[in-house]
Amino acid sequence: MGPNQDITIARHFLLPYLDQDEPVYVDKAYIDRNEPRFLTPFKGRPETLTFQQLQWNAVHTRVRVIIENLNCRFKRFQCFKREWRHAFARHSIVFHAIAQLIQVDLDRHPLRRDRYETEEEFLGEDSE
Repeated sequence: MGPNQDITIARHFLLPYLDQDEPVYVDKAYIDRNEPRFLTPFKGRPETLTFQQLQWNAVHTRVRVIIENLNCRFKRFQCFKREWRHAFARHSIVFHAIAQLIQVDLDRHPLRRDRYETEEEFLGEDSE
């Protein structure tokens, strides 16, 4: 799938299920896609970006790494790597069952060790 297909899927099957003010961290493929809820990194070479843009890109990267690691856990299940061959009604049931299995696995084996005590520390914000 290319970026055009991804954004169509996101607009029709993701955004309607989120709160109106809930942002979505997306990668560089979504830059200039005219979707205000998509949080993208700044484009450009590091020497051309401002300090604030570099800070944002660092935070964005930390969040995206977690998201990509979670996506990898879903992709371990072959039904997400191949075309769905069963009744469409079963897709939601299977997805939720796999999500529950992944949650149990996450409880036992977190994506990363939590080095940050607060969300502000994680996002690189001052807690003062």
